[in-house]
Amino acid sequence: MSKETKHSWYVIQTKPMEEDRVCRQFSRGVIINPTMPNEGIVADVEAFCPKIKCMSAGKKSADGVKYRPLFPSYIFLRWDLNDPANHHTVKYTRGVNKVLGEGAKAVSVPDEIIEIIKERTNEVGIIEQQTFKVGEPVKVKRGHLKELIGILERPVSDSGRVAVLLNLFNRQMRVHLSCADIVAA
Repeated sequence: MSKETKHSWYVIQTKPMEEDRVCRQFSRGVIINPTMPNEGIVADVEAFCPKIKCMSAGKKSADGVKYRPLFPSYIFLRWDLNDPANHHTVKYTRGVNKVLGEGAKAVSVPDEIIEIIKERTNEVGIIEQQTFKVGEPVKVKRGHLKELIGILERPVSDSGRVAVLLNLFNRQMRVHLSCADIVAA
């Protein structure tokens, strides 16, 4: 198949914490045939594993920041998985749990969805989140507290939540919000 042929995107479920390994295996462009490990298949394949920055302690990358997959235990793969041999190769690649679909038929993901995710990532596949500093004024942009201004008390957690101090009823009250619900004031 030529390089100009456009394949569909599929979702591959990996074994826990194996996203990077599986993505690396497919990103090389040479897929190892699991039934004949000495044979490699040169493939027009693309793997995509979007990541976000973590705020928790733990093992950090070379730049001193920890990243985690946006979709833990899942990656996206662009290849012809309608070909039974390719489907079999992916299914039995080390670190892969399964190809999402109905039995041996993989269900493709619309290109538009992948493009939306890619638009939000930088050149190395990291989604840049808006960062807020403790003590910084923030404004609630939706929900019951919309338009209220408060002070950020706790930065974004791994779950995407923040603690904001708001002046309500003549006293300071702590509220926990999604970081998507606030903007810099």
